[in-house]
Amino acid sequence: MKARMMVIAVLTLVVASGTTYAAGQESKRAKKTGVPLTVAVLDFETKGKTVADLGEKIGDLLTVFLSTQEGLQPVERDRLKTVLQELELGVSGIVSPDKATRIGGLVGAQVLVTGRAFVINEKLYVVARAISVETSRVNATLATGALSEDLDAIVKTLSGEMATWLRKNADKMVAEIRTPQDKVKALRKAIAGKGKRLPAVAVKIIETHRGGVTVDPAAETELIYLLRKVGIPVFSGKELKLSDWAKDYLLHAKMPLPVAAAKADVIIVGEGFSEYAGRRGGLISVKARLELKAIDRKTGKVIGIGRTTVTHVDLAEQIAGKTALQMASGQVAVEMLPDVVKEWRALRTREARKEKD
Repeated sequence: MKARMMVIAVLTLVVASGTTYAAGQESKRAKKTGVPLTVAVLDFETKGKTVADLGEKIGDLLTVFLSTQEGLQPVERDRLKTVLQELELGVSGIVSPDKATRIGGLVGAQVLVTGRAFVINEKLYVVARAISVETSRVNATLATGALSEDLDAIVKTLSGEMATWLRKNADKMVAEIRTPQDKVKALRKAIAGKGKRLPAVAVKIIETHRGGVTVDPAAETELIYLLRKVGIPVFSGKELKLSDWAKDYLLHAKMPLPVAAAKADVIIVGEGFSEYAGRRGGLISVKARLELKAIDRKTGKVIGIGRTTVTHVDLAEQIAGKTALQMASGQVAVEMLPDVVKEWRALRTREARKEKD
């Protein structure tokens, strides 16, 4: 183990001092947020006796070379292996996007790199797959070389091509990041309609972190903020007089009755939770899941459903959890609310026509 760590350390110094990668070519995402793309590299799967011992070496080398690339931050290999061994998960080979999502969440990685190495006609082929933990997008990169060629030269070529692709497509490998102003602008445009009324909304989201109820729920606060910013009335403070169907629906879903004014046209209920996902040095990764349903109070019809999973990294676990839920709420709001408003307007239009007939 000590010998392997010494080799990695020496390689890191050599690469940092003697190679010139694409400095300054950060992705738009990295430039906008200042946050690098986190990458976790598993041991590569090998086929054939001549390459049987290369799987771990390729993983080590690729991690070292990627660490010199602008806009990328590899997860420590020892930390990655420790977490996977504790959970009895495989640490090498080709993994499915679903498994990549689980592993990435555990170690705080946004991209998981897996691959295999094999020999054909005395030529070494190294194929790497970069899998997005958040969007499940996959990209394959290939590097080849003669068996007599130094392995680090082949992996260096592989890392350069992979890093270039990741920088160019970083925005597609992670969930879209939007500022509050971007979200408000997108919502206003989506629900616009001259002379068209907007529904009044009541919101109740139950939020927990590691089994405890969250004080001042972040997802609910974010959703109310966005609703008010785009001109949708949000009521609170009085017990909402719900019809029997609504009470049955909420109680069956084990949700407490929302507190809101009786004038609400749409009730948005949901659940959000966050939990520890991993640690990188002093940074803590937390994953949050948010699910929302929008119900037309008058008819009892579900007119919108939104759900998403978001990972966030911070120095404090509770802050990371609240921020992840806030991000999830903003993302769901932009995707769900336009359809909710459209469906609510359609219901009222159909009712008006029936009354007219």
